[in-house]
Amino acid sequence: MKMLPVTPLILIFTIAFSLAGCADAGRETATAQPPAEESTASQSETEQPAAEQSSAGEPTSLTSDEPDTPPKSEDAGALEPAELGGIDNLHVFGGKIYLAGQPSPEDLQLAKEKGIKTIVNLRTDREIDWDEPAQTKKAGLEYCPLTVDGAEGFTDEVFDEARKLFQDASKHPILVHCGTANRVGTLWLAHRVLDDGLSYDAALAEAKTVGLRQAECEAKAKEYIEREKEK
Repeated sequence: MKMLPVTPLILIFTIAFSLAGCADAGRETATAQPPAEESTASQSETEQPAAEQSSAGEPTSLTSDEPDTPPKSEDAGALEPAELGGIDNLHVFGGKIYLAGQPSPEDLQLAKEKGIKTIVNLRTDREIDWDEPAQTKKAGLEYCPLTVDGAEGFTDEVFDEARKLFQDASKHPILVHCGTANRVGTLWLAHRVLDDGLSYDAALAEAKTVGLRQAECEAKAKEYIEREKEK
């Protein structure tokens, strides 16, 4: 049997060994691949809660998209001078509440034509020399007597009833009158402070514009306001 030279044998064994090593390395790489995928998935799972935490950790805005309900304020309406026939000291608030001195029978008819629905009279019968209830009804208006006989006539019941009338939309447009609007201004003062949220000073200035001029009447309104605020 003829023997191969030593050098070719060494070369053959070297090549065979290298091929075997490559095959083993390939098998190891294929075996190691799945753990690499698991590592990637694990990293993704680890990052996801962090992202969620970041989103949840964002500060909540203190500004709401919903409009706030405006509080009652001094700008809730405008008191303006008005004219109607021969009525003295006439003012209108928000186009619905008329505050006035004494109207005449002819003025009541004009009030009807203007769209006014209700007449509130603060005067006593002895102060008027004609039948106001009858003339008011003749004009097609609702008549509401709310008698205030001097400063002592400003009882809690009178203030309560006046506030209801000022707020009762079913009665509006409404005209509230006395002789010169002094008593009207007194009731208006209490209404604006307690029902419309004005400061006392702002409401007092408005009441004086309406016609309030007697200190004893203002004192009655102030006492009533203080009692109501204590409830």
